[in-house]
Amino acid sequence: MKQTKTLTVNSLFTEAALVSMRLVKLTSRRALSDCELKTVQILVNGTLLPSKVQMHSSNEVLLYLEEPYPFGQVTLAGVPGQFCPVLPKEVVRTKEFDDLFYYSGSDLGVCYKQKQSTFVIWSPTAVKVELIIYKQWFDEKGTIISFDRETSGVWRSHLDGDWQGFWYQYIVTNPGTDPVRIVDPYAAFLSINGQKAMIGRLILKGDDTHKLKPLKKEQSVIYEVHIRDFTSAASSGVVQKGTFSGLLERGTRNRQGLTTGLDYMKELGITHVQLMPVQEFSTVDESNALETYNWGYDTTHFFGIEGSYSTNPYSGYKRVEELHELIKGFHNEGIRVILDVVYNHQYIWEDSAIEQLVPGYFFRYKTNGNMSNGTGVGNDLATERSMVRKMIVDSVTYLLTTFNVDGLRFDLMGIIDLETMKEISDLTDKMNKDILLLGEGWRMDTAYPDHQLAITEQANELLHVSFFEDRFRDLLTGHLFSHQSGGFTLTGTDPSAMKDAICGNPSRFNHPAQAIHYAEAHDNLTIWDKFSHQQAESGTEGTERRHILVTSMILLSQGIPFLHAGQEWCRTKLGVENSYCTPDWINGLDWDRRTAYDNYAQYVKGIIQIRKAYSIFSLPTYHEIHKRINWLICESDFLLYELNYGLSGHQGIQKILIAHNGTEHNRSFFCKVQGIWQVCVDEKAASLVPLYSLRGEELTVSPLSTMVCLQ
Repeated sequence: MKQTKTLTVNSLFTEAALVSMRLVKLTSRRALSDCELKTVQILVNGTLLPSKVQMHSSNEVLLYLEEPYPFGQVTLAGVPGQFCPVLPKEVVRTKEFDDLFYYSGSDLGVCYKQKQSTFVIWSPTAVKVELIIYKQWFDEKGTIISFDRETSGVWRSHLDGDWQGFWYQYIVTNPGTDPVRIVDPYAAFLSINGQKAMIGRLILKGDDTHKLKPLKKEQSVIYEVHIRDFTSAASSGVVQKGTFSGLLERGTRNRQGLTTGLDYMKELGITHVQLMPVQEFSTVDESNALETYNWGYDTTHFFGIEGSYSTNPYSGYKRVEELHELIKGFHNEGIRVILDVVYNHQYIWEDSAIEQLVPGYFFRYKTNGNMSNGTGVGNDLATERSMVRKMIVDSVTYLLTTFNVDGLRFDLMGIIDLETMKEISDLTDKMNKDILLLGEGWRMDTAYPDHQLAITEQANELLHVSFFEDRFRDLLTGHLFSHQSGGFTLTGTDPSAMKDAICGNPSRFNHPAQAIHYAEAHDNLTIWDKFSHQQAESGTEGTERRHILVTSMILLSQGIPFLHAGQEWCRTKLGVENSYCTPDWINGLDWDRRTAYDNYAQYVKGIIQIRKAYSIFSLPTYHEIHKRINWLICESDFLLYELNYGLSGHQGIQKILIAHNGTEHNRSFFCKVQGIWQVCVDEKAASLVPLYSLRGEELTVSPLSTMVCLQ
């Protein structure tokens, strides 16, 4: 893309900035004389625009316009012979601008029909917009067609005839800048590396969501997968490694003959797979995808799909078709799909299409005029502005309806404003009650008030949105940013906080399904790497036991459990804490390790089966939880509680006893009720079919382990 260049017309004035709908601020290199001040004027297409002039400071002149500023016109301000272009600046971030130029239409982007294609783009500050058509994606020269400006800052152009498969860009000219070529921010079909958009309409085959059985949100078990990580290693047994199609391959095995890929996920018993970003991102060259690596949070297009995961990234349709087929394949196996979406920033905001369309509008600024950077990557999307919110909601609608996805995970959701998330929540609630919305509700240092952001503290405003529960993570494994902090299994922790977490965090949320419980995700150290660092001198046995104890506590607690792919067989990234751009040999799942730790994979599989078989592990309300749970022992490193079905029972079960021993020695206790206990989880195995029976009042829990008994 061509970088915007500001034009200079004179030497007296450095800038003429449109601050509000009726105010222009001229900045001069020196103080103006009284005679010069009297000649300051503003011209629209060479015609004088009535205004009042006021000297604001030694080098600033204010022009108060008698009529609202005429957007879309070539406007100059200054004195005769010393004019400069008026640049829409702070005005684009005013409520008046938002109200005047809000466009509610559903036709932004390109609408292809066999006899005519229509292009609609929103750029109220532009003085000229053109369409350039290419026959091939690699062409440098194309045919230029003009746009007509309409109300609400919308530009529209029509092409008669059948243009399917042709490529296009927009040429946008804003005041005081050279024309710049951009890719349509609403484009669904992209060329290699998102350099051009394609004209077309794709008719996708089939919708198999009807085959999925109804599922309440609190019954979800989420499994986070990176498309490339899951199949990139030689041990995956997958042919089309690192692609949508590769993840869809059936019958794959590792070198020891154990299942991998999609077959393995089905065996594990998870209800949802959460795919890390599949929206088009920048830092992997799609023409040579294996040369570089990235998680995909450097988003450039909100509607386009990443081409490095496609078997043919040169095709505008293929990546869309393959993602759709992948999701349909998951549905056929009874697995729902969550897409990890990035609506908090844009990669290199200065070069982004949205910045070129309306400079200064789409991003959040501080009161001092500096860019807000709560994301830590240079910019925050201004989701609170009406057309930014519309773009996000339009993108969400497109992803849900085109790909039939079952949920969305919002990266850095705490950057997004509350009203935008409410609108998304209302939309999904109307579409499908089963759609799962979840996100990172961290409070980031962004230039917007806390009470208007989608942060965890505002959970009562977002009843249909779930939040990653970082407190439980830190209680289990120690504080995130302290490698020495041990948590429940090493140093002990706050017993009352543990009770709250096990119960689904009633202190933070309105219902248990708002709590996403996890101990490991793509970010930060894996549990194995963290515990290995903490226990470097004691060998791997303690690390293994702590690892599986923590994972079992996540899966047996109220709320929604979340697993990082490979966590169930002690995934390691060799101690790399932030592996977002490290090679495949760091990030790729080593499926041979699955063999080495298959007993742990089977253990997790067994606990998932138990959780799904007994609804008492996924209760829908805190009232029901408090009615069913009975705490017997609650210490900093040992927990014992009962879940009671009552006299009526469930499948012959009246009580379930759960113990978590975070100490390095046996813990014996009197369970107060005589009779036979069926043990289905101990330190070695977890099974829906009881492992063995115990008679008597005293039970013993092995060091660093979980025990679950049925009666």
